[in-house]
Amino acid sequence: MDIDERPEPTRAKCLCCGRDYHVDDIRTCEFCNKEICRFCDTWNCENPECTLNGYVCNNCRADDYCDKECHAEHLNAQKSTLEIELVEVHDKATKEADRISGDIDDINSEMTKLIGDQND
Repeated sequence: MDIDERPEPTRAKCLCCGRDYHVDDIRTCEFCNKEICRFCDTWNCENPECTLNGYVCNNCRADDYCDKECHAEHLNAQKSTLEIELVEVHDKATKEADRISGDIDDINSEMTKLIGDQND
């Protein structure tokens, strides 16, 4: 059964994102005890001692990391992901530029041929 097909009486409002969710999908923020949906925010830190692992609302999670080293690890992971995406975008842009350059060369050749035909 789809989440949205469950009966209305068993639904609740997420106090983090404001959307309605089935009560089985509601968790409690480990810091402020707000009810939040399980889809709203889950903190999965690689550090097993991180105090933020689990369900944490956006407000509590915003600027809070278990320590500076943990924060740096998260930033480095984000940086690596962005670098990979940048390389992929660069490769696509280079291929597209090469294709356009080839099209321009074809057009220039055709124009030169047409101009030559007109002069004859």
